[in-house]
Amino acid sequence: MKIDLCLYENENAGMLEPVALTRPVFSLLCGTKNLYEKISAKLGFAPGACFIRKYLQETVLSSHMNLAVNSPDWIEGKDNILFVDGAWIPSFDFQFQLDSSHAGICSGKVVYYFCKGNKLTTFSDIQDNLELLESLRSLRLPEKKVEGVLLEYLWDFVGNNAEQIVADMKGSRQLTNPIEYPAGLFGPIDQLFIHPQAEVEPLVAFDTTKGPVVIESGAKIQAFTRLEGPCFIGKETQIFGAKIRYGTSIGTNCRVGGEIENSIILGYTNKYHEGFLGHSYLGEWVNWGAATNSSDLRNDYGQVKVQVDGQLINTGLNKVGVFFGDHSRTSIGVLLNTGSNIGAFANLLSGGLLPRNVPAFASCKNGNIVHGNAWEILMQIASVVMQRRQRELSAELERLYLNVFQITAAQRKKIIFESEIPFNRKSA
Repeated sequence: MKIDLCLYENENAGMLEPVALTRPVFSLLCGTKNLYEKISAKLGFAPGACFIRKYLQETVLSSHMNLAVNSPDWIEGKDNILFVDGAWIPSFDFQFQLDSSHAGICSGKVVYYFCKGNKLTTFSDIQDNLELLESLRSLRLPEKKVEGVLLEYLWDFVGNNAEQIVADMKGSRQLTNPIEYPAGLFGPIDQLFIHPQAEVEPLVAFDTTKGPVVIESGAKIQAFTRLEGPCFIGKETQIFGAKIRYGTSIGTNCRVGGEIENSIILGYTNKYHEGFLGHSYLGEWVNWGAATNSSDLRNDYGQVKVQVDGQLINTGLNKVGVFFGDHSRTSIGVLLNTGSNIGAFANLLSGGLLPRNVPAFASCKNGNIVHGNAWEILMQIASVVMQRRQRELSAELERLYLNVFQITAAQRKKIIFESEIPFNRKSA
């Protein structure tokens, strides 16, 4: 039986901001792969379509994924379609049962719909993920409980990252010549995965006692680095004498130093200098200045709350770091509080412990949230940053950023206005 796969974003995609503000949820990294790759690997074939937030449509169409985007025409004429929530990771041993139409339920929520041909006649007018969900729910399919994890917040990605690195590497062949790394290895050799085209200097320590250490092609690991598994170093990334601790994944073409614990960093991000990052998620093209440090534990050991999509959410966790959107930056010596949410293109300057919620395209100066640079200047900076890694600020990407700028305008106006009230009272 031929099955066609379609990924969709659920209505809570905004809860994965700021990182998911500029990309579909299924493009987020967890473990050694993004969710698109994980779902494709589980099924043995890639999706042909997706239904996502409308403003992301152009950049996904121009990406390498070759997906039909928000296209009801793609559905027409297909006999069996599996619609999968792009925020769901099936369990390692999960097997789809596709003998009849049904909805898969994980942790009390629908994570996929399997629709046979006679169920696909009401999809001709849908234009985005929300309309798709409405049509799928109207089918009232019988439900089956399934295993896996539905990632609803960024701290869910961080909390599941170590386990996902382990799961991703089950059954993988061992890439390291044991003779090459005898002195620096503590733990089983079969948990050390180093691509033949990676460069590892002498005096690098590998600790595989708790899980695999994975280094992809083109990565460069400098001497006096400690890599503690489970951890993942992506393609072309450079590690400069850093301490990479348990549960950390670093994506493509990053520059990393200092200490990182149980965190995820997407591609092209620069954290070259000393400074601590823990239990956090950073987007692409982020730049951390020297001695930028994040707190991931309150000094009263209480549960951390994070403001996401206008809501203050109690994480239920006592270890939560910071979340940074794309192209956000810090100056030297910035101090970040537990549970900080820093929007895309935000610019943080040092000055005490900074506010925990900085909207996209705003700046933080002397501890106060203020208006950021002009749009033209922000795009010039983004273009220069991307050229340094042989990437281009395309017209499609610039239009995406403009859409995000407009979408976040109300939040920016509200927060900046509120931050100015104490100053205005003092001035009066």
